[in-house]
Amino acid sequence: MNLVKIELAEMETLLSPDKGWQRVERYNEHIFEFHLKDYPIVIRLGSTIRVFDSLPRNRNSHVIRIFAAQKEGLEEEAKIVNGLVKPMNITRIEGWQQRVVLVVKIVMDHAIRNYAKSS
Repeated sequence: MNLVKIELAEMETLLSPDKGWQRVERYNEHIFEFHLKDYPIVIRLGSTIRVFDSLPRNRNSHVIRIFAAQKEGLEEEAKIVNGLVKPMNITRIEGWQQRVVLVVKIVMDHAIRNYAKSS
């Protein structure tokens, strides 16, 4: 398996603010968040890119992680209260961009369905 290096600029192009994404720095990694407007849900993507040197993170650096969580309210800064979808992983190989788009949609659908069941 030939892992590719993902540049922050590539990730920022794919998950850009004009598409509703915002980049935050958490856990020494660039994390991208998408807050759903009609549900208290945030989709998070762990980029594998460390904040301090732009290299892949130390643990599980071969996968991009995408998961969803429930917030206390619709505000972006609302506290996370519950996980909705466990992390789904995408291996850093050629074509990772297309798989990110697909898995984000899957995670979003699962999150909305799981939120509806719990409400």
